[in-house]
Amino acid sequence: MLDGFHQNFNYFFDGLGLRRMYANRSEPMRLETQHGYGQISRCVPRQDMNIVLSDMVFHKKYELALRTDEPMIELNFCLSGTREIHTQDKTYRFEPGICTLQFIRHAEITFDFVRNEPYHMLGIGIPVSTFHHFMEDGEGHCALHFDDVMQEEMLKIFQEKMDPASLIMLNQLSADLCSKKLTNLKAESKVLELLNKAVSTFFSPKSESSFTVEDLHKLEQAAHIMTVQMAEPPSLPKLAKMIGMNEHKLKVSFKGRYGVTVFAYLKERRLEHALELLIMGELNVYETALAVGYSNPGHFAEIFKQRYGFAPKQVLKR
Repeated sequence: MLDGFHQNFNYFFDGLGLRRMYANRSEPMRLETQHGYGQISRCVPRQDMNIVLSDMVFHKKYELALRTDEPMIELNFCLSGTREIHTQDKTYRFEPGICTLQFIRHAEITFDFVRNEPYHMLGIGIPVSTFHHFMEDGEGHCALHFDDVMQEEMLKIFQEKMDPASLIMLNQLSADLCSKKLTNLKAESKVLELLNKAVSTFFSPKSESSFTVEDLHKLEQAAHIMTVQMAEPPSLPKLAKMIGMNEHKLKVSFKGRYGVTVFAYLKERRLEHALELLIMGELNVYETALAVGYSNPGHFAEIFKQRYGFAPKQVLKR
């Protein structure tokens, strides 16, 4: 099974004309052919996981036909360069800043690469058995099954814009891969964080069928209020009064709709906005903390590091 999983990636490498030495091990590969040039790094932190960092340019429009031998799940991040993939009946577009989660049963696809356009992409692949293992809860139940996602389709693609936190993680992972000093432990931990974030984004446990249209509108209003007033958010009783819902129902319904409590939701929005402000570089750490509702910059720095794995000042330095 794992041989077929690795072969999925080998078709890609061989189709580009890369000189690879191994069938299932980490290695850097140079692209130096009549089609183009660049560097492709393959990292195999464990035998059921592939990370592929591609940095390449094609001299002319290039089509690459591929197939898959083994069903798999692939998470792809497009950092630069626009490309398309074609199946028998559909065309999908991969653009910079887009995260793509692909469920692949047995697909025959064609990649279209544009002439003289730099491509910088990072892909993460795992076989279906590993995906099911990751989706298993403490009672042995699979929270998300491959067949339930696929139905009768051969290829299922979900796309979303990358958030700032994922972009920073990707830049760190790319730099580590290029340095060739990345341990398997560190690579795997970063991959699991990215996979968890993607699955949470595309398959949130929330269900809207249990809410009335009026309740959904009120809950969305509550989420909007906490986001736009994050610097000085209302208390829970006040928020309930603002949207016309009793406090107990607000607490229960909000968690059912968004998967977290009102103030956990607020905390996440605060940290996301703080990251955006720091990336822009117009505010220092103290000013950023105040802008998102934290009067104590030390406390802000502590929870920011817990959430993202690095201090706020490190973002400003980057």
